[in-house]
Amino acid sequence: MQGAHSDTVYRRESQEEHECRTRISRALRLCNSKLLQKQLQGIASLYEMFSSPEDTNFQSAILREVGGLSVLIQMLGASELDWGVRSRVLYTLWNLSALSGNKVILFEEGIADVLLKVEVPNEQILVGVVAIMQNISEYRFGRGKYTRNVHAS
Repeated sequence: MQGAHSDTVYRRESQEEHECRTRISRALRLCNSKLLQKQLQGIASLYEMFSSPEDTNFQSAILREVGGLSVLIQMLGASELDWGVRSRVLYTLWNLSALSGNKVILFEEGIADVLLKVEVPNEQILVGVVAIMQNISEYRFGRGKYTRNVHAS
């Protein structure tokens, strides 16, 4: 009798995927540092990665796989973090919330609750908060998850 046959197919990670995963993981480690300079380096790397016209859907999928969206949401909600870091996190999340693969996950990870509690020190932060809320709500309402408010004629 032969051994059990497994239908599981393992795909070897490409060099591009490996490099992207390494870069994202390094940036997230820096973001989790207690040192402000390292946090700024980490979030600057992620912001650069997700604000360029390159294939951000590919990079975003890897960010989701390694739990990066949760890390960024936690950072945004951490009132003890420097506002320079938090504002860059906000702008990174704004870019990420525009990608369809992230919209529901951001919502399910609780970004709406965090955004509602964010201190809004200036108009730029307010614009970022509102933009993310709009991005995530477009997808949720568009998929019929919630009933639209339709007025009877």
